Amino acid sequence: MNKARTATTDCSRRQQHERRVHHRIQLADREGLILHADDAIAVSVADLCLGGIAFSYQGEKAWPETELVLDFRDGDLHLEKVGVRVVWQSEVRQGTTGNGQPPLRRCGLKFTSIDKKQEMRLRSHIARILDAMP
Repeated sequence: MNKARTATTDCSRRQQHERRVHHRIQLADREGLILHADDAIAVSVADLCLGGIAFSYQGEKAWPETELVLDFRDGDLHLEKVGVRVVWQSEVRQGTTGNGQPPLRRCGLKFTSIDKKQEMRLRSHIARILDAMP
């Protein structure tokens, strides 16, 4: 069995099989930054929509299964104090102890509280990405 599948956290079945309400835009691993508490985490954004974000990052720690408030930055998009919850997460590649490289992880976050201004910024950002696509 695929290790990434078995490493998926124990989110409820409802969360794992949640139907998408918003169209997802798949990206070519755009660089982004997530700020949570005192941590700044460099991420590669895999997809983005009005409902949430999926990304990969290198790190030992998995995201907590509680509701979080964080800041997200991707180019000219800055969303501050956005409520999110983890929908899924997995370890994609194990870290190698020989060279001290942490594992590569993937995570999907659902926006749980986003105000109208943030939503307008997000819509505008998505429109610019779509306009730039061939």
